[in-house]
Amino acid sequence: MLDLAAVHCAKPPVALGSPRRDHRDERTPCAPAPFLPSQPAIRPHARRGLAVATVFATVAAGVIFAPAAHAAAGPGAPVVISEVYGGGGNNGGAFNRDFIELANVSGAPVDLSAFSVQYASATGASWQVTPLSGITVPAGGQVLIGEAAGTDATQPGFTADVEGSIALAGTQGKVALVSNQTALSGATGIATRADVVDLVGWGGATHFAGSAAAPATTNGTSVARAADFANSGDNKADFTAGTPTPTGLGAAPTDPTDPTDPTDPTDPTVVAIADIQGTGDASPLAGQTVTTEGVVTAAYPTGGFDGYVIQTSGTGGAIDLAAHAASDALFVYASGAVTEVATGD
Repeated sequence: MLDLAAVHCAKPPVALGSPRRDHRDERTPCAPAPFLPSQPAIRPHARRGLAVATVFATVAAGVIFAPAAHAAAGPGAPVVISEVYGGGGNNGGAFNRDFIELANVSGAPVDLSAFSVQYASATGASWQVTPLSGITVPAGGQVLIGEAAGTDATQPGFTADVEGSIALAGTQGKVALVSNQTALSGATGIATRADVVDLVGWGGATHFAGSAAAPATTNGTSVARAADFANSGDNKADFTAGTPTPTGLGAAPTDPTDPTDPTDPTDPTVVAIADIQGTGDASPLAGQTVTTEGVVTAAYPTGGFDGYVIQTSGTGGAIDLAAHAASDALFVYASGAVTEVATGD
């Protein structure tokens, strides 16, 4: 199986795929050899006999490209499908669109420019393709592929690294990471193809990697690997259903259950009592709700008035009536609150 976790020299981005070579090639030095030897993946995996995969690569502008295909889906793939969600925009959905998430479990960047993610129904043989053109995933990084949106646009959204338009099923299906952009064909035999890097069948899928399919999902759940992206090559063992957590290049997971922080209220505009009173028979602000402030100069908890008087602080005393046309005092009718204030408040 192809293992591009690292190369012995520098660690530029690595594209997947290569012809097989004898195990003895691992002792060939980096500089003169036409092949770059592979390194063990982060998690140990079984090797068949003495054969291992190596990478025939062309180095240009710091990126390593390789046209050959990766070995069939299974343990040791440097990039894996880490999460699949198909209930986007449906009734009870967690997000407004479907997504597929990939994770680089190797120790070096991986060039996915020639690759694609593909989807087929649980029992179907026809595959839809989303190319990954222009995508290089850093070591330990993740790539988020946004797929078709559902009808409920009010559900939370997310920022995708790759834009696709495939409508995944909400409960079951098949998703493959493929080392080319040619549509697969067939309902079985996909996991053993040399150009299929990883395969996830979930729910009622009749084809999958390993012993059985990953669990079924709902519109509100996805299937995802554990936090360390462990890959035993068995969908049933490697995936669990749970809350979707779309994560892409340089982004943290989006939790649809986290409430938005409330916005701090702004201080209300204070209107002077004289402006509320005005100079006419009625207040110029009649019918409006305003905020004012003043000092309580009288309170009438009994006697039927059920209110109190407030006056603008610093006013009162001798005044020039010619220049002082509006009152600085105001009676506040507050039958339920008159007992809560006292003169001087």
